[in-house]
Amino acid sequence: AELITGARAQSLATTPGEARLTLEDGRELAAELLVGADGANSWVRGELGLQASVKPYGQSGVVANFACERPHQGVARQWFFGDSILAWLPMAGNRISMVWSTPDSQSLLRLSPEALSERVAVAGGRQLGELEAITPAAAFPLRLIQPEAVAAERVVLIGDAAHTVHPLAGQGVNLGFQDAAQLAGLLASAPDCGDWMLLRRYQRQRREAVAAMQLGCDGLYRLFHAKLPGLSWLRNTGLSLTNCLTPLKRQFAKQAIGY
Repeated sequence: AELITGARAQSLATTPGEARLTLEDGRELAAELLVGADGANSWVRGELGLQASVKPYGQSGVVANFACERPHQGVARQWFFGDSILAWLPMAGNRISMVWSTPDSQSLLRLSPEALSERVAVAGGRQLGELEAITPAAAFPLRLIQPEAVAAERVVLIGDAAHTVHPLAGQGVNLGFQDAAQLAGLLASAPDCGDWMLLRRYQRQRREAVAAMQLGCDGLYRLFHAKLPGLSWLRNTGLSLTNCLTPLKRQFAKQAIGY
């Protein structure tokens, strides 16, 4: 395997027998299959001319990594603040990754690293003690993206190039891992890894799981942002009931990790 860095792709062409990628420095790469894993603004998807349904959420996800005073013990934490959602995701060592979904990302991006650390620590009730920012904060728009297809001649899409979900349930990365695992399983014994019928099979196998997760995350987003009378009690009661019913909670967990 060869890792190429520092070179941007210029064009993509396919034939029934191969995919050919031309880089800006003039080099050409050819393979039986090209896997597009280049994010929500996928260049590969655009080169293929695959249309996608895009629904903006009117929010941005502000991300940054922090060192923690107390151990996170591998536990993810999340807070719902009405118009925003804060998540702390455990990382290796005594560190967390923050995703703060908010309609006002600039109020966070303008803060100094010290002020941001304090703001995030206070918002999470200082559950991990003091925080120290170890990466600059960045923001990206939150959108529900549903491409018309994730397979084309000699090319397949995985991860955010193939689908996005609102990060409130932290399932975007799981969907991407499942894409990779499913595709790898199909390719393991394939004499031609770019065979059109094989790529169609991958697309069919992933469609239901991806659609279910997108529908679920979108529904949760609407539920937590709706302001109808009594809805706060209903959603809190529903979540508490789910938490108490171990078999139901276990089933949701299995669905989230793809089992």
